[in-house]
Amino acid sequence: MPESEAQRRAKKKYDAEKMTTVTCRISARKAEQFTAACAQLHTTKYAVLKEAVEQTIRKAGSPEE
Repeated sequence: MPESEAQRRAKKKYDAEKMTTVTCRISARKAEQFTAACAQLHTTKYAVLKEAVEQTIRKAGSPEE
């Protein structure tokens, strides 16, 4: 069943209130290597970066949500 307009609005509102984007700039070559490495490891770039953020938070001793 496709997502309703109300569901899209609710998701957009939640994201605006609770989520943010973390970005970094790297060379195009490194980005290509990262994409290839993720594919080789059968994972996504998102999963790798999210795990790196979570590990850093744990390493710093900060409580996670």
